[in-house]
Amino acid sequence: MKLQDIKVSTQLRLGLGLILVFVLFLGALAWKQSDLLWLQTKEMYNHPLTVRKALGEFQAAVLIIHRDIRGVFLAETDQEIATHLQNIDQAKADAFTQLNILRDRYLGPPGDITDLHDEFVQWNAIHEETIRLLRSGKREEAVARTKA
Repeated sequence: MKLQDIKVSTQLRLGLGLILVFVLFLGALAWKQSDLLWLQTKEMYNHPLTVRKALGEFQAAVLIIHRDIRGVFLAETDQEIATHLQNIDQAKADAFTQLNILRDRYLGPPGDITDLHDEFVQWNAIHEETIRLLRSGKREEAVARTKA
């Protein structure tokens, strides 16, 4: 049986059916490709961009702490000192939040984030001691600690 022996209506039905099968195949392929593209976009956003944002916010928190430590020394009233100390506490909390994000999302060696965390904790201990010295009336010693 040859293609010429089949009725024209049957040939048209077979041709349109074949076209419909190709359209369905291409639609399924496009659907699959768009899902893969979405997963890649989501992965790119959730890892490198989130890590960069967390690093930027961590750096901002460190700068806020540094600024407000200096502000404690320049404050003239107890209310100004309390405001600076409150800002420091809020920035520390934000910094620890960003460190947790980095710990979850950073794709490099986990030791990098652990080292950063340890250094930040040590830096905070130094600042706490500086504030304690200032409150106990040892202003000269506290000022000397901030210069180093």
